[in-house]
Amino acid sequence: MLAILGSENEIPILESIWKQNLRSDGEVGWRALRAAEQISLEALKRRTERERLLEETRGFIVHEFRHALSPLNAYVKMLTEALNQPELDKERLEALSSRIHQQTSAAFDIVNQYINYSRPLRPKFQLKDMNRLIRHCLSEFRAKFDDQGVTVHTFFTDQVYAEVDELLIRQVLRNLIDNALQAMSPGGSLEIETIKTEGSIMVRIGDNGRGIKPEHLASVFDLGFTTLHGVQGAGIGLALSKRLIEQGHNGSIAILNNTDDSGVTVTLTLPIKHLETTDWKAVPYAY
Repeated sequence: MLAILGSENEIPILESIWKQNLRSDGEVGWRALRAAEQISLEALKRRTERERLLEETRGFIVHEFRHALSPLNAYVKMLTEALNQPELDKERLEALSSRIHQQTSAAFDIVNQYINYSRPLRPKFQLKDMNRLIRHCLSEFRAKFDDQGVTVHTFFTDQVYAEVDELLIRQVLRNLIDNALQAMSPGGSLEIETIKTEGSIMVRIGDNGRGIKPEHLASVFDLGFTTLHGVQGAGIGLALSKRLIEQGHNGSIAILNNTDDSGVTVTLTLPIKHLETTDWKAVPYAY
């Protein structure tokens, strides 16, 4: 009945109908009214959770956006001072212009990450070679690996295919690889392994960085939580990755410190065959 009416917004109408039934058929109507009350309660819980998530994401984006924009005031002030000098210093002007551009781009990046986090998921599944997909993502970071002197070790199982949305999985891999790079000192080591099990595949990404304090492990996938203080946009990558893996692919994601106390290992588990679902649990838009 509720599905026919449309949504929780029509619950008052449904309750009214059932109250009329209560007067005409006491026992049936009473049961129907109790069912309506239960539906109303569940709808209220869902609405409350959506509002909580919305408020949480709004607070996060305001906080991060403020941090991204604050340095612009200083840069604009320095630019004005440089322009008022008797002789223009072209190199200084170019440096300040570059800083302003970088800071503006950082602010837009934060907004884009927030939009990615809050938009409903509509994956497009195709059978993909996961080893090839991972290699492609690693190639995007080649320059950063070289700059930091990071050594990459891959341990790929043959014939690892899964039905995934390639764009979403790439986004997850980029987040995880970038996190590993930020956690490692120059000369670090990154290991990526693929494993095929019955009905699923596993991707393990391990680094030898600073690791995560045990008391923080339970919070690493919370929106806004980060150990990378001072890094703009930190605190959304793992939260977004969790959504893309768990809600978008019916998979799982876990992060644990390595047993030798050097770095962490993130494990992605994805079903080989796509499982149909319509429960995307999208965070409501905030714009």
